[in-house]
Amino acid sequence: MNVRLSEILIDSFISGDVQALEKITRLYYAALLQFVGSHVKSPEVAKTLVKAAIIETWQNRESISDRALDQYLKQTLTGLMLKHLEKAAVDHKLEKDIWSHIQKTPEMEETPDKARESIARTVHTTLLKGQLTHELTIP
Repeated sequence: MNVRLSEILIDSFISGDVQALEKITRLYYAALLQFVGSHVKSPEVAKTLVKAAIIETWQNRESISDRALDQYLKQTLTGLMLKHLEKAAVDHKLEKDIWSHIQKTPEMEETPDKARESIARTVHTTLLKGQLTHELTIP
């Protein structure tokens, strides 16, 4: 795409043209997916983050200056990716804290290993669904 056509497309995007949004999405999606895929293990999470970055950029399109759309998209995606990674780290720490708390209970000390593994899987699954965060208070 030549420079002039690119400028027209970005100007159309910034002014709210939905067709320009579709073209921009087709143009940038693969590169953004490759960028985030190098930092996030799950392809589904990577796709979700890229889509969220495109939507957020669309919603804030009027604040894009100097036709720097690619930089704006990458900056937005980087911010979303960092939030995701921070949340994953917090979830992992919370999971470890919960499991540590459960293991310290007298009932768990008497629980056979296979039952402990089953409980661990249940705790992990439930944690990922976000259900334990409000139900348990860990000292």
